[in-house]
Amino acid sequence: MVLKHGLRGVDPIHLSSVLILRSAGAGEVAFSSFDERLNAAAASERFSVLSPP
Repeated sequence: MVLKHGLRGVDPIHLSSVLILRSAGAGEVAFSSFDERLNAAAASERFSVLSPP
């Protein structure tokens, strides 16, 4: 995640968590963050990204 998406800090953990949920059969999982880089990484992993208010 760090090299593929250029994420830093705990961002790779957040993205990995939703990847695990999806692989465990959690159904449709949407993603949302105030960090645009993290949202872009989630979108590239084919998650539906919800825009923060």
